[in-house]
Amino acid sequence: MKNIKKHISPVSLLIIVGVIILLASVALWCTKVRNSKKQVFNRMLDTSLSSSSASKVVTQSDESQTLRQRITLNTTPEQRVHEVDERFVQSSGTLVVTESIGTPQADFTRYTNIKTSQKSRSGGAFDFSKVLNVWGKSNQNSD
Repeated sequence: MKNIKKHISPVSLLIIVGVIILLASVALWCTKVRNSKKQVFNRMLDTSLSSSSASKVVTQSDESQTLRQRITLNTTPEQRVHEVDERFVQSSGTLVVTESIGTPQADFTRYTNIKTSQKSRSGGAFDFSKVLNVWGKSNQNSD
C-alpha cells in the first residue's frame, strides 16, 4: 500500500478524480436529462415532422372485389398527395385503375385503365378510349 502511494503524484490523483467525476456527470445527464420522457417525445416529433414524404399501400378484399391503394404524401417542395387505386370486381372481371393527385388548391383524377369482360348492347367490347388518361379537376373550397 505504501508503494502505491509513493508512485501516485497529487496531479495524477486529481486527474483520476476528475475523470471519475466527468464520467459520473455524463451518466447522470444521460439518464436524467437526455433520456427523460419529455426529451424523447420531443426528439420523436422533430424527427417525424422532418420527413419529406411517406407512402402507404392498402389492400382490401372480400368475396366480390379487391381494392389496392398506393398513397404517397409529399411535403416538399410542395404539399401533394398521389394515389393510385386498382379495383377488381371478380363477378364481372372488371378492372378499373384511377390515379389522383391532390394539392391544397385542387384535386386531379383520371382513369388510367379500364378492362371488363362485359359486352355492350351490340355484343361488342366497350370503348373507354374517350375517358382514359383525361384529367378531371376539382377545386378546393376556400371556406
